[in-house]
Amino acid sequence: MRYKLLPFLAIFPALMLAGCNDDDPVNHSGIANVLQFDIDDHDEVSSSTDLNGVWVAVLDSDDSSFARDDAGDVKYGEQSAKIYFVVKGGEENYKYANCFDTGTMDGDYDRGGYDSLTVTGSTVVFDADKANADEDEDDDLLSEEDDYSNGGTLTSFSQMTDVVFTFNDGDTVESNTFQMIKVNPELEDDTGIGAASFEDSTEKKEAIVACFAQWSGSYSSTDGYFTVNRFDASFEDGNTKAFSAAEYFSDDDDFTEYQTVSYVEADTGAFTITASSKSDDVIDFTFSQLFDSRLTFTVSSDGYNVTDFGQITIDQDLVGLD
Repeated sequence: MRYKLLPFLAIFPALMLAGCNDDDPVNHSGIANVLQFDIDDHDEVSSSTDLNGVWVAVLDSDDSSFARDDAGDVKYGEQSAKIYFVVKGGEENYKYANCFDTGTMDGDYDRGGYDSLTVTGSTVVFDADKANADEDEDDDLLSEEDDYSNGGTLTSFSQMTDVVFTFNDGDTVESNTFQMIKVNPELEDDTGIGAASFEDSTEKKEAIVACFAQWSGSYSSTDGYFTVNRFDASFEDGNTKAFSAAEYFSDDDDFTEYQTVSYVEADTGAFTITASSKSDDVIDFTFSQLFDSRLTFTVSSDGYNVTDFGQITIDQDLVGLD
């Protein structure tokens, strides 16, 4: 995945690795800095009587920890994130647009659609279906497994503080603490926070964006030092799985760099874009933040002829950007 220089656009920067060496990683020492996101870049609504509307969640790298040293390989790291998501419903049935599920960057699970957001007093819990689901229900969210806990404090109808997403299976421990504010009151039905389009050689699909996540991660592992840029999105229509695009890169000879992009219709799978540089696909994407936040990608099998194209545009007014 190669970043193209576009004039006058603020392009999502590639992170330069520092401190790489051939020693076995034993802690966070030597990993590169990650991007830092500032929740103060967004305007919190002045008053609110419920949770409905558009929210922004920010994870500072100082509030993220990752350690795995007993699961067959070694991995330490830090990560940061900014996520926009829509909340709908009412006190008894709040739901949030889900493109982040467990509050972690990686995971081979489905992100998409709307999932339960439960409020009890001043406590808020994401993906609370795990506490209410029937025993026979076939849940597909990792956040509904016992190794995960996702919750925080509701300080007002426009602010959630210290929302901690934790994974702990005894071998790996990951904890990410988000701060969240509401930046837009209740939207009109199914308006979302932006628009998306995806094309292959024969079809074009369009969707309304309900959730958009940008992640930056830096890690040391038994395979070497590496950094990750990742984007995720989910949509209003409920007919698609979430979109994801990621780049794994390093200047360590022991690490194989690669890029991926994925968008699949959930019900039929009739329209699919799945590509990986591991399969010799050539993937290019750019992320710009001039008038709108816009992610654009292309996929080519030979580096010249584009076979797939996609674009996700987030309306900066709707997500409270100054």
